[in-house]
Amino acid sequence: MLWAVFSILGMAALEISTAVLFHRSLPYGRIGLLVTCFVGTLAYRVHQNQTKGSSLLWLGLLLCPVLVAGFWLRYNFLPSSSDGSEGFSLLCVVSSWAGAYAFFFMVFLLRHQSFPVVLQWLGRISYSLYLLHALILWGLPGERLGVFWLLPCMSISIGLSYCTYTWIERPLMSRS
Repeated sequence: MLWAVFSILGMAALEISTAVLFHRSLPYGRIGLLVTCFVGTLAYRVHQNQTKGSSLLWLGLLLCPVLVAGFWLRYNFLPSSSDGSEGFSLLCVVSSWAGAYAFFFMVFLLRHQSFPVVLQWLGRISYSLYLLHALILWGLPGERLGVFWLLPCMSISIGLSYCTYTWIERPLMSRS
């Protein structure tokens, strides 16, 4: 818990001091991913009954305003167009982070329930899917088609991920 709190406060201090002293913003999302590692570690400790579940609630009450304030600095107060983030807005970034955290904690709260077979299967191939999806999105032309472009990308990504899981990942896991 202490490491998670220090990481959140450190992230806030780093972003604020960089904004005040240098009039620049840091890649706040990347820093937020590091903080998320500490949050995930605390969730693991809760899962292992090494700490109370209420500690996650208190941590969330600290993390939410720090993330929103940092993203506000990044995308509204000191936007930078030279870092490749031109297409993002405060609403886009905050809603995607909030959605990701909400999804994680919803699944975390339901961890003792049985999940549908399809979700279990997607969970098994998820690492391969994580590795391959960006290559598919980058390699297929047609992003201007919106949702109609997304369906083939998802289908190809899931199909290839199943193949790499079946023929590469699972055989290698069985050797160790």
